[in-house]
Amino acid sequence: MDINAIKAKLDALNNNGQDREKTDYSKIFWKPELGKQTLRIVPSAFDPTFPFKELKFHYGIGKYPMVALSNFGKQDPIEEFVKELRKTNDKDNWSLSGKISPKTRIFAPVIVRGEEDKGVRLWGFGITIYKALLALAEDEDVGDFTDVINGWDMVVEQRQGNPYPETTVRIKPKQTALSDNNELVDSWLKTQPNPVEVHNQYDYDFIKKKTENVFYSPKIATQEVVDEVFESVNDRNKVIRILAMAKSAIRHNMAKDLPKIKIPTALIWGENDKVTPPEVAEEFNNLLPDSKLFWIKKCGHAPMMEHTDKFNSIIKKWFAEKKF
Repeated sequence: MDINAIKAKLDALNNNGQDREKTDYSKIFWKPELGKQTLRIVPSAFDPTFPFKELKFHYGIGKYPMVALSNFGKQDPIEEFVKELRKTNDKDNWSLSGKISPKTRIFAPVIVRGEEDKGVRLWGFGITIYKALLALAEDEDVGDFTDVINGWDMVVEQRQGNPYPETTVRIKPKQTALSDNNELVDSWLKTQPNPVEVHNQYDYDFIKKKTENVFYSPKIATQEVVDEVFESVNDRNKVIRILAMAKSAIRHNMAKDLPKIKIPTALIWGENDKVTPPEVAEEFNNLLPDSKLFWIKKCGHAPMMEHTDKFNSIIKKWFAEKKF
């Protein structure tokens, strides 16, 4: 397999997040900025006894974190693949397992002071902040800082660190009500986003956008097609095989092997392929001794699906030409 094709595929996967970037996630999530901001962690509408939700994510696979399926009570194929990698003594395997093994991120529902009109949003943070917040909750002088009547606002301060910003939290010195408007408080608590459901939908939408991006026309990515892809990425055995092939492809460049393929080869390529772009087709055509490259206009990565008749016509004519 050509390493350039692999790189092109990774670039396409990493760069095709336009739809995600256009989505206004500031309505769902809050993240601190440099400086000081005051907020209130509010009771969770989904677990009144505990405001925090721990979720696991896979980093280092694409441009965006991938939600671990184990969050939803499902077997996570990537976690299984990590276990397989760690059964070996291969340093590269262990390095890869460290990069893709799940990392825990914690989410809390918050009202940001001065931005109350945005309602309850989810603040995501790591273990260090989590420990600090749990220590405050354990402090007898503080107690339940989420109490809507006698709770505590917090000051979140973020400073420029090296290489990452440093975030600290502290309790404000006076207990306050979340708001004097009880109806508004009820509305905030009832309409807060569910961190599990948000990320579950986020995961399906992510697969849907990626599937649509395979084609020139997103309409080809019907719900049936998207469901099939989603089922595949949730299948332990399939994902382990895909990850194993990707790992092998990255390690082995087939550019030196393509000239050894002597049989006639037809390359049928979509001119608008974002997954394996046209320059890869040109390279394949140059390296294969007996190949012919056919282009299909207004076509993405799957010409056999987008332009079935055109694809079959090319094959039939090529077969006749080669007298197969």
